[in-house]
Amino acid sequence: MDKSLESQIQTYLAHLNGLIGRGQELRDALMADPSDATTVAAMRRWQEDCGVTINQLSGGSKAHWLARSFSRAFLMRAADGRAVEGAAPAELANNCLAFSGRQLPR
Repeated sequence: MDKSLESQIQTYLAHLNGLIGRGQELRDALMADPSDATTVAAMRRWQEDCGVTINQLSGGSKAHWLARSFSRAFLMRAADGRAVEGAAPAELANNCLAFSGRQLPR
């Protein structure tokens, strides 16, 4: 493998692992206190950071499988399959972490 490509992969893996760790911390903090405005704001920044990273990895294409999968992580569904409005931030974090394949048990 080209050294430049390998370096890019390692850089993105480190970045993704950092995002996953931050997401787990935020999810846990929100589960402990869902009304903490500072943590809710940090969660929004984290979601934006995840979106930027996914956009870069998918080449800016919303049709790319990675971008579509990430978008589904934000779609919360009720038991009957309807979309849920106003999902709790901790639930969104859990969905995004599940998307990463690194969801921790509650």
